Amino acid sequence: MSFIYVNGHFHPGHEAVIPAPDRGFLLGLAVFETMRAYQGRVFLLDRHMARIAAALDHLRITPPEGIDGLRRAVEECVRRNGGGDGVVRLTVSPGPAPDERRPAPEPTRVVFFGPLDVPRPDVYESGVSTLTAPHPSRASRPSAGMKAASYMDLFLIRERARAEGAYEVILFDDERRVVEGCATNVFTVKDGVLRTPPPARGGLAGVTRAYLIERAQALGVEVEESDIREADLEAADEIFVSNSVVELIHVAFMTDLNFIKNKTPEMTRRLRDDYRAAATA
Repeated sequence: MSFIYVNGHFHPGHEAVIPAPDRGFLLGLAVFETMRAYQGRVFLLDRHMARIAAALDHLRITPPEGIDGLRRAVEECVRRNGGGDGVVRLTVSPGPAPDERRPAPEPTRVVFFGPLDVPRPDVYESGVSTLTAPHPSRASRPSAGMKAASYMDLFLIRERARAEGAYEVILFDDERRVVEGCATNVFTVKDGVLRTPPPARGGLAGVTRAYLIERAQALGVEVEESDIREADLEAADEIFVSNSVVELIHVAFMTDLNFIKNKTPEMTRRLRDDYRAAATA
């Protein structure tokens, strides 16, 4: 039996509910963090909690249990569900209100733990295929920089790509600069230099993205946050995408751009091995 945390209490999964007028449900007015647990421990939990704390402060949402209480709820949710490996999601909305202009009695807080849905080990070795699409720009939106629950645009783009057999979609802005993937950050490797688009382009500054930059630098790799264009993707020795669940996985084919990356992804493998060593330590 699974257990889900809702507003200060754990419930059996089939009994966990939120009010129908909740504004996260009605309006997509919510923020969340998706995290990965290794052997019962959530990796980079401090960083995830810092990001959602900043978002809640921006939205003027104050959870009754505080950020420390939400952290404990995440850890307890993993424990109550047997620990081990899995995915944890923490979602917070302003809560239900009869009138969206009036504050709710208290925000809605939900934590649940589920099984991993990641590529098979052989796919990590062989790589994945991607398509490209225009980015539904978030750079100028008030929610820029937050992991907001309103993911419909990106979800629909990715679902269309999945129907065509692609794993991910690399998104470009109006000037054909790489912004991010639908659910990932994008990196290239060229002549030993690791590059990733700056968050100012409108992509989410992922927790895993920041960690990989720090670890790459610690390993002596030169890192640049700079614009990546189509020609840079074609010229790259390696391309990989990252997030907290999939870790990092290299792009072997860019289907609609007719790019095939046959070179052994040495940097990708090195960074992934380093990441997994830390996550499972």
